[in-house]
Amino acid sequence: MPRYEFSEGTSNKFWEIRLEGTAFVTSYGKIGTSGAETRKEWPNAAVAQKEYDKLVAEKVKKGYQPVGGGKTAPAKAAPAKAAPAKAAAKAAPAAPAKAPAQAAPAAPAASGALRYEFNEGGSSKFWEIEVTGSSFVTRFGKIGTSGQESKKSFGSPADATKESQKLIAEKERKGYQQISGTRPAMATVARKASLGNPELEAAIRANPDADDGYLVYGDWLQANGDPRGQLIALMSAGKKKDAEKLIETHKKTLLPKPPKAGEDDEGDEGGDGYDDFAKGLTWHLGFVKSAKLTMDYDAFESGVNLSGWVKNLLAHPSGRFLRELTLGMMDFEGDNNYGEIIKILEKLHPPLESLFLGDFEFPDENELSWSAIGNASKLWEAVPTLKKVIFQSGGTVKLGDIKAPNLEHFEMRTGGLPKSEIKALAAATWPKLETLKIWFGSSQYGFNGKLDDIKPILDGKGLPKLKHLGLMNAEFTDELAAALSSAKILGQLETLDLSMGTLTNTGAAALAAMAPQLKRLKELNVDDNLVADKKILAPLGAILKYGKQRDDDQDDENEPRYVSVGE
Repeated sequence: MPRYEFSEGTSNKFWEIRLEGTAFVTSYGKIGTSGAETRKEWPNAAVAQKEYDKLVAEKVKKGYQPVGGGKTAPAKAAPAKAAPAKAAAKAAPAAPAKAPAQAAPAAPAASGALRYEFNEGGSSKFWEIEVTGSSFVTRFGKIGTSGQESKKSFGSPADATKESQKLIAEKERKGYQQISGTRPAMATVARKASLGNPELEAAIRANPDADDGYLVYGDWLQANGDPRGQLIALMSAGKKKDAEKLIETHKKTLLPKPPKAGEDDEGDEGGDGYDDFAKGLTWHLGFVKSAKLTMDYDAFESGVNLSGWVKNLLAHPSGRFLRELTLGMMDFEGDNNYGEIIKILEKLHPPLESLFLGDFEFPDENELSWSAIGNASKLWEAVPTLKKVIFQSGGTVKLGDIKAPNLEHFEMRTGGLPKSEIKALAAATWPKLETLKIWFGSSQYGFNGKLDDIKPILDGKGLPKLKHLGLMNAEFTDELAAALSSAKILGQLETLDLSMGTLTNTGAAALAAMAPQLKRLKELNVDDNLVADKKILAPLGAILKYGKQRDDDQDDENEPRYVSVGE
């Protein structure tokens, strides 16, 4: 099967294609994984060959390089962008036919250190830990190098020993093998209960925008010797620097520690990294109001468990009134999956008003198709306070029976939304919804719906408050443009977004013909489509947002056109 690879920055991915008569099979994913596979049937072998060549040219334009027998692009394709040598060297090879080269000789372990090694595919790395008193030193890096060193200090030898045991267990779960050294003995650490007043907390939950509830709670906390009471007073007085100093002084009380991977089910805290995660927190009168959390590759390699940290934050007194949660990258080796986060939300029922899962840049950090939201069917009942939800991922999502009485804004950003989830959106119950944006995506990456699936939306069914509608990144944009002339929803909209799709001159003419109806809008967005002649849309006047258009490479009307975002 012809294979192409792309290595640039943190992106290390492959794409393969195999032609089989009137069909072809594509495989894609991160280098070093088996990836995902899709099969596409065409009317005849000629169309399949033409579509095959078109896909190859598209990948080469994006910078993919043929390897292991990959086919070169057709002559009309733009030259491929060379991947930086540094990034290419960093990429792990994907399941090579030949055995990988033998790793460099291991550097000797530090005296008294427990050493582990991991060898799989192109990965050859080591990890060491040495416990001394109330601290330990870890070393990690590629086998044959001295690696990097980090020292952690704890309140007691028992704390240091317990944390070292958790880190060791984590590495063993990942497949690291012990090479030398002796495991430190396990220690037992008592856990301190947190202070709280359910009655005063209920008053805050009932009216989170009113300061009085926080101030009354602050007085009670100060009377009971809790530093949070003083924090509430400082924040109420606008003494930001003093509040930050107090948080730093009492961070073990006021901040949950980000746990390492493998945290036990009872939520034992581990690791340190207060400062790294505290940067993503926004406070309001002594409590965390919003959390915007992600991690880079180095944090992932060091074993940070972002799901565990979110769990600890929501279970911690500081996170009791969390209203906004935004999560970026969760994983850099497997699927970037948010299913565990959703399970945590379903279990802890936080008073969230805003939830954004998938706040990452694609394709620089991750491809959409490499991420999954998971099963969100119980989320709506578990967190009924939600007013805004954004899901950005591949099409692996289950929305279920959406009953969201307070939701005002919903976006589903994907490169391939299945028919079942399109129907779930069309049948949703959200009487307060004002903004709805759907990215439908490509049939190459999971989209299998059609225009009829969104007829309830076009008819305005169950959408009495809707003002802003985005039907985006769609393979059927021309067909949609023609259907808008009878869409009942138009009469109540302020903005309509048809961007990132496959709108051509044909669809543009249909929009222009209904200019009197569309001029009720404040904006009609057709950016990033395939319209070759802007003049066709001139009748729409000032409401038109034309933006930039892509070239239409379709040579045969039987061939589908490509949306802006698939992979």
